[in-house]
Amino acid sequence: MPRGNKELSLFLWDPLSRFLASAANRWTSFIPPPPRHPSDPPRRVLLLHAHPMGTSSFNGACFETTHRSLQEAGHEVQTLSLYEEGFQPCMQASDIREYMKPLSDRHDEGTPDKAALLRYIDLLKWCDALIFVYPTWWYAMPAILKGWIDRTFLPHSAFTLPTPTSPPASVVGLVPCLKNIKKVGVVTTYGSSYQVIRYVGDPGRRIIARGLRPLFDAQCTLLWLGMYSCDTASQAEREDFLAEVNSYMREF
Repeated sequence: MPRGNKELSLFLWDPLSRFLASAANRWTSFIPPPPRHPSDPPRRVLLLHAHPMGTSSFNGACFETTHRSLQEAGHEVQTLSLYEEGFQPCMQASDIREYMKPLSDRHDEGTPDKAALLRYIDLLKWCDALIFVYPTWWYAMPAILKGWIDRTFLPHSAFTLPTPTSPPASVVGLVPCLKNIKKVGVVTTYGSSYQVIRYVGDPGRRIIARGLRPLFDAQCTLLWLGMYSCDTASQAEREDFLAEVNSYMREF
């Protein structure tokens, strides 16, 4: 759905059209959500980046474009660059033994980076929009980002297990605890073509669209921006994608 089309944007400002577009997006992330309405307040955005070369890569340019566009649109943005953070993505035996405990109740010696994990969880509870920028490697997110999800989307923080007296469970069988998150975005680069990614099943998209999104607000939408065949893309194609990212993020 191209941005910058005035007639289309005006159409999507209509309440019924926005409702239908949002519902379609929740059914499939291949249908983009409606653009930001002029009356929508600025968002509190948690923006994550996962690339070992940081901003000295094309994926880093995607991150910088996303960050700049969100700020220029008036949103409050907190960033996390997982490689710069030195994040340890591997689950340890102590993580498993105390998995069902609230993180704040775990023994410090078993979770030496507990303070960092608590900060990440505080950011997840602070934001009302969550955006991931990362390269797709072997059809999914980098290990450091998958590990960040493993170690921060925890019981009592991101979800609880259903009980007879708990609120209703989501479609994935968990009771969501991150209902503050109303929007999710992904900007990712693929080395493979669109056809190959679809043949494999696009596991990275499924993890976020079908696995994580049910832990957020029931009306949460997902914007997915992917550049396919990135390794063989021309400079003009890369610039076109950055322009697309800029356009979408200004209306996020």
